[in-house]
Amino acid sequence: IKNFGISIKPSKIYSPIETKHFQQNDTRWANDKIGDTHYSLGGSGCLVCAIASTMNRLDVNIDPKSLNNKFNEKEVYNEYGEVIWYKISDAITGITYNYKRIFGNETIENDLRQKKLPVVKVKYRKTGIYHWIVIIGSNENDFLIIDSLSKENNPIELNTHGKVYAYRVLVKE
Repeated sequence: IKNFGISIKPSKIYSPIETKHFQQNDTRWANDKIGDTHYSLGGSGCLVCAIASTMNRLDVNIDPKSLNNKFNEKEVYNEYGEVIWYKISDAITGITYNYKRIFGNETIENDLRQKKLPVVKVKYRKTGIYHWIVIIGSNENDFLIIDSLSKENNPIELNTHGKVYAYRVLVKE
């Protein structure tokens, strides 16, 4: 899955789970640096925005700026500005994540039934650029997502980006 991705489709409709939708190019945090890199949230902050959205659903009131500050402070990023997942709980007490290398429709649908928000890696608009988004529900055709690069506040279809390459879901410890 990591190298080739998988196509996923829902077997039924799941009403969208309400959560905050953060845009990575929001002027309040777009220029903030990720770790000790030259990357900023505006250019590379999709995962931080996705994590902030899902944390709000878990009753952690946080925005990407505050989350990035905590990640920087607790050294949650590696030297490339990538999130070291197991260190998230160092920055935000009481929050951890579940991970599956092998996943599919059933995994995502099980999360949605439990009101969990899967965070998945895709290739942005089917290009070669990896991008993280949050699955919040489904319609009769596709899973519905919030995307930190989408100007719309309404959910869009996962098919906008195509295949899924990685999966995580944040949970309370």
